[in-house]
Amino acid sequence: MPGIGIGNRIGGSSGRGWTPEKLVDGHTILRYKPSDANGAVRDINGRESIYWDLVAGSTTLEAEKSSGNLIKYAVYKITATQTNFFYAGCAIGDLFACETVKTCDANNKVQRVLGNHATQGVTAKQFINGVADGVDDFMRVAPIASLIQPVSIYCVVKSVSHFNLDKFFDGEVSLGGYFSQSGDGSPLVNISAGTSSISVTANAMPIGSFHIARICFNGVNSSLQVDENLIWTGDAGSGNMGGLILAWRSIGTQFGNIEFKEFILRDVVDDVVVKNNIYNYFKREYFAGGSGKRRPMIGFICDDNSINNYSVAYPLLESYGFKGGYGIITGAFGEMTQARLIEMQTLGHEIMSHTVTHSQLTTLTIPEVITELTDSKAALEALGLDIHNVVYPGGGSNAAIATEVLKLYDGGFTTDYGNPLVVKMNLPLPLAKLARVQVDTTSLANLKTVVDKVITDDGGSVLFLYGHPSTWDATRIQIITDLFTYIKGKGVVIETPITIINRVKAFIPVSYYDWLGTDLVAG
Repeated sequence: MPGIGIGNRIGGSSGRGWTPEKLVDGHTILRYKPSDANGAVRDINGRESIYWDLVAGSTTLEAEKSSGNLIKYAVYKITATQTNFFYAGCAIGDLFACETVKTCDANNKVQRVLGNHATQGVTAKQFINGVADGVDDFMRVAPIASLIQPVSIYCVVKSVSHFNLDKFFDGEVSLGGYFSQSGDGSPLVNISAGTSSISVTANAMPIGSFHIARICFNGVNSSLQVDENLIWTGDAGSGNMGGLILAWRSIGTQFGNIEFKEFILRDVVDDVVVKNNIYNYFKREYFAGGSGKRRPMIGFICDDNSINNYSVAYPLLESYGFKGGYGIITGAFGEMTQARLIEMQTLGHEIMSHTVTHSQLTTLTIPEVITELTDSKAALEALGLDIHNVVYPGGGSNAAIATEVLKLYDGGFTTDYGNPLVVKMNLPLPLAKLARVQVDTTSLANLKTVVDKVITDDGGSVLFLYGHPSTWDATRIQIITDLFTYIKGKGVVIETPITIINRVKAFIPVSYYDWLGTDLVAG
């Protein structure tokens, strides 16, 4: 398969932000996802007899094997067989996980399915849709001689119930690397690859709820992080895994009562960008609540100080349950009085800086820019308002201005660069260069087109709309009303800019946002 740079920014031409397909970079040993219908071989009760490595795929086969022993827990396709040779009822074309070692011959041939697969050849011991029963269920990967430290592992997992030293996973080799819980009541979480271990404080993974674990076995530089808790680092031991077993304790016969949503195993020390990309993918994919919920993100901003901001746009947004942003020029408030601004903010709308004089910032010196940004924010805060973002007059800014903006604000908003049909912001957002689509003259059909694009992205991009209500006639107001009806009909809510920015920040650390980020996408 072609390599894809996993260290790239979240985003790109795929339209859904970072996706697991970017794991195809030569370092991913196994990706196991019970909910994925591609390649799962299940019986009528949902038991998983074979689960494909979703990175390697399920169709790449080795040359036909007509002699020699099969490898236990490897996956094979039968090309020739005598009655019941490989197992009872086996037939040509069957796929199976090898549980009992057999020797191929001229009458009993197979092709091995390439890739490392989470498998179980015994029906009674198979997972049911990602759940191990705590009695005898486990999934195993055929031994992998090359699986040596460093190793990075990511999983979304839940302890359904708990016994001391339950293991989420273990290596094929004794003391080769495991992830477990020890103690009762509020168990500790541990990783170990030898005689040393790293333990996270009690109750880091409460029983009965799903958690995201990020683990790196790398000798004295090993690490463990659960959800967004502290990263625990230290010496976890130098043992090599040599393979993988899910939900089985290698010592004795104890099995874990554990449920997996997804599991990723990589033979590399991933940098912080990759770790966060995978974490954020898990968060959007599996945690449908809180700031990490995946959903389309659309904002709406009204520029300048027209009374129509208050008398037309504000009540229209409110009538749909939407919340907007309003860029205010502080040199002359006009009819946008303190009382009106406080009222709007109290009801959940965002008041934003639009500078003091509404001068194009690119025409000013940097000291003058700083004055515009600082004094405008201070004037609005003096009215009792919370100010998070600035709207650039005429959309003008550059890298030097952006540097000053991010000292004072969460974000800076520009315009659509003359192409309203394609401007949506792929994650991560360049916070000081947030592009917007203008609604004052754009047709309803074109506005629906760009709304559809961001809805399709489902949380992988952001759309900010903007307009000048002072220019809206009855026809334009009807177009915007129809647009709001369309957006609400799609099950999407228009939110304030700061709400969207804060949600995106929950996905990716702010250090990965910059002025020159690739943010405009056509398609």
